Amino acid sequence: MKIKFLSALCLSVLGMLLFVPNTAAQGTDPHNIVRLVYFVPYRRQPQSDIDVKLDTLIKNVQAFFADEMERHGFGRKTFQFEIDRHGNAVVHRVTGKFLDTHYHEDTVSKVVAEVPQRFDFLKNVYLVVVDVSTGLIDSVCGRGGDVWNTAGDWGGRAFIPASGDCLNTRLGFELTAHELGHAFGLAHDFRKSAYIMSYGQNPDQLARCTAEWLHANRYFNDHRTHANNHETTIEMLAAEADPDYTIRFRFKISDADGLRHVHLMTPATSIYEDPGSSKLIDCKELEGNSQNVEFATNQLTPESQSITVRVVDAAGNLSSQDYPIDINAILPTPRVVSIPDVNLAAAIRNELGLTRRSHITELDMLNLTSLNATHKQIGKLDGLEHAKNLKRLLLGFNQITDVSLLAQLTNLEELSIPYNPVADLTPIKALTGLRALEVRGYDIRNVTLDIHLFTAFPDLVHLSIGSNGITDITPLTQLKRLRSLSAISNQIRDLTPIAQMPNLVFLELGYNQVNDLTPFTGLTNLQFLYLPGNPLADLTPLSGLKNLKHLDISGDINGGAITDLTPLATLTNLEALRADRNKIRSIRPLRKLEHLEILSLEDNQISDMRPFTKLVKLSTLRLARNPISDITPLQTLSNRNPRLEVDIDLTQLSPILEIIDPQLPPLYWTDTETSGFHRFIRSQTSVEHTALGVLNITALVVDTEGGKIYWTEQTGNLRGDIGCANLDGSNAQVLKNFFNVPRDIAIDTRNGKIYCTNAIGKIQRLNFNGSKFEANLITNLDTPEHITLDIANGKIYWTAAAERIQQANLDGSNVQTVIIGLETPGGLTVAADKLYWTERTGKNAGKIQRANLDGTNVQTLATLKSSPIGIAVDTHGRKVYWTNAAGRIQRANLNGKNIQNVVTGLAHPIDLVLRTDTDTTPVAAAPAVVRPATTNLLPNYPNPSNPETWIPYQLASPADVTLTIYAINGQLIRTLALGHQPTGIYQSRSRAAYWDGRNRNGEPVASGIYFYTLSTEATRDSVPAGNFTATRKMIIVK
Repeated sequence: MKIKFLSALCLSVLGMLLFVPNTAAQGTDPHNIVRLVYFVPYRRQPQSDIDVKLDTLIKNVQAFFADEMERHGFGRKTFQFEIDRHGNAVVHRVTGKFLDTHYHEDTVSKVVAEVPQRFDFLKNVYLVVVDVSTGLIDSVCGRGGDVWNTAGDWGGRAFIPASGDCLNTRLGFELTAHELGHAFGLAHDFRKSAYIMSYGQNPDQLARCTAEWLHANRYFNDHRTHANNHETTIEMLAAEADPDYTIRFRFKISDADGLRHVHLMTPATSIYEDPGSSKLIDCKELEGNSQNVEFATNQLTPESQSITVRVVDAAGNLSSQDYPIDINAILPTPRVVSIPDVNLAAAIRNELGLTRRSHITELDMLNLTSLNATHKQIGKLDGLEHAKNLKRLLLGFNQITDVSLLAQLTNLEELSIPYNPVADLTPIKALTGLRALEVRGYDIRNVTLDIHLFTAFPDLVHLSIGSNGITDITPLTQLKRLRSLSAISNQIRDLTPIAQMPNLVFLELGYNQVNDLTPFTGLTNLQFLYLPGNPLADLTPLSGLKNLKHLDISGDINGGAITDLTPLATLTNLEALRADRNKIRSIRPLRKLEHLEILSLEDNQISDMRPFTKLVKLSTLRLARNPISDITPLQTLSNRNPRLEVDIDLTQLSPILEIIDPQLPPLYWTDTETSGFHRFIRSQTSVEHTALGVLNITALVVDTEGGKIYWTEQTGNLRGDIGCANLDGSNAQVLKNFFNVPRDIAIDTRNGKIYCTNAIGKIQRLNFNGSKFEANLITNLDTPEHITLDIANGKIYWTAAAERIQQANLDGSNVQTVIIGLETPGGLTVAADKLYWTERTGKNAGKIQRANLDGTNVQTLATLKSSPIGIAVDTHGRKVYWTNAAGRIQRANLNGKNIQNVVTGLAHPIDLVLRTDTDTTPVAAAPAVVRPATTNLLPNYPNPSNPETWIPYQLASPADVTLTIYAINGQLIRTLALGHQPTGIYQSRSRAAYWDGRNRNGEPVASGIYFYTLSTEATRDSVPAGNFTATRKMIIVK
């Protein structure tokens, strides 16, 4: 029987008493106990602390069973395991005959074939811990099952990995208890997600059925021998259905040894329930030697083709009998359900796999256990009350006003209903079995949310109450099982009640008003803490949270006040730290956090990169907009750790200055292959690379008189900013953040104004210091790109829709088109009463052009064999300069003659500006596309992720791009249709494909290994150019 154990989120920590095992388990020939085997492939280095690790694990699992048996009234019954004379678990070691890779597939069968015969699977239960590099058993986290015969022998085996994400988290405890449960004869129990034999999130309970079964189980009783087994007879008496579709099965069960317990099971059919394995339907306690038993259930579907009756007798012997069934023949003709809301009906049909015109029956609704109906424009829930077996219901982002019908869905365990115009949430108080609840976004509806509502759910493990205007969380202290709390974007200031929630493992309080972290001092179980956007300064109370793995203390968009990271020096288990938008200067306190894998420190004041060299496990490092002057330490770190992804480009270009001319003006340019900008000034003989913390500069402009350089930067798919620095790159700062992407920039030094184009059809204006922002100076434009100013004549010029040049007055009035019929215009500038621009005319061809300011007298100065991009004019030296796609800066006389290479050895320069005494309004050019030599799929980052990730790739030619994400078993998880993409490198977060860690139904995926495949259908000049497919692996850890 194939058993696999999955969990979507592993956050809770179960407080348990230690149960001391009975030393009677010692002996040379033990029976009916759990024995531990550590299997190591040939030539694989064994773990030095494996004995201690497994001793702790098995004792915690043993104590869990004892606690739960006691809770159900059976005393502290539990299993025993083999111990030495000191009371420590005995770990038997077996070395495999083959190398590690041999055991990556068919793990269980290969390991079993090599286990010595002294391990008798019919006499004991074996926990086999396999040290394989994948951290998986047969491509899943674990497998388990029991082994028995009619002679009365009963053993079992459970297989788990010795390392990896499946073991080294809370999931490791849950996994071990789950797989040992199978070894003790327990089937899956999906009736409640809280049960350890389910696949639920943070399962922490034994069902009553399970406890009764274990009460009769010989592994949970002191009497460890079994009598000669008398045959158990199981006879089916009847199978019939009630009008409400409840099916009743009646059996007669007899056994001369006496009867103790019976389970009714059926094969699992859902993809969420490990198809083919058995799942529990119901159970009964038995007594005497013969008894008639009736089971009543509405959990069987037409896909259920058999049932299994399994009996344990008074001597602890097992018997089992299978019966074929025909559900359709048993059930009455189902009645049609009325669901007036067509969108709700469509969502239900989709979940059940029904056609668009299929009637939805009462039986269909009974088979509905999970429904994802987010973003479906649902207004009414009438008809949903028939879904009596519904356990999971997602209704976010609809137009639902009345939730009173939900009170009838008493089997619900997970309810998500954020951002709906619900006037009254009190009806959901009837859902006392809820374990996960999401109620967000009610403050924007002017609805007062009574936080006392949540005290009606004593079993809550996960609670999300963001954006509700909440100020006081004191009532939540009554939720003793709560492990995960998300309360972002509220008005919480006082965290004193948090001190009474010691079981919290996950806490999200971003964008509140928290400034005092003192209540956190006792929350030692916390592993995930997210506090971005709060006015934090003193981190001292966090210093004792030694179990923290993820921490976010980033400031809000206006910046935070944190300066000192010293209190974090003791958090040696930290794996991810985000402290963006603060005032941090030194990262020395972090140098001993050797487990750090993700570190984000964007928008701080860090200049010394040397402490980073100690963080050799880093996989993701974000340092954008820091005053970095020397990237050598980062290069050292990258050499030590090739998998490191750094947002600062570590490529050291070697530009070659081809002209040594004392009249050569200072040059400034950007390159798509590097962060920051490059400059050459007369006092130097080489090119300087500076402002390295600025990542994606799209345009540059120089204020010669003010000694400043200004730029536009794209910081996200729909975000950007305008920044500035001194001409040497020092004192870099952000002047203005945008919720759009600024394209190009120009400055008016006389009036202290910055002009920029953006991606939403506007030209905007602001002061040099970022104040007096005019968002709508000119609107309703058709794709404005490159911009320049003619200050003398009071004009703005810009390119539009890739075919024309337009102009307006400096105040935005009198918009006119001055030149039309262009192919692909690039940068443009005004000099000596002329308008100059570059134009791409082919893949490797272009022109330098000039015209009068009114658009007349268009001239082609130079016809080029490489596409020109940025342009600038030195009127004093009577030269025109441009960048090109061949990695060069070139120049020519103003008449286009005497073309020369100025700088070579560049990757892909785009913007170019000059600093001269006579031209105070130099111009930037538009960004251009990097053309890689080959199409390729690159490693995603971060990896592992939690859960969002970016998937970079590069295209050697334009193509239709699709990314497909699969589970490790080949199941399709999500398809990202990226559409037609031009040639280029899609590596930064603003360009790479983004996956939010959700499947195609919008549901968060579980921790585990996933694969992503890039598929392209390439075209070149409208002619098919071949296809490309590549696949890589990624890991999600929650």
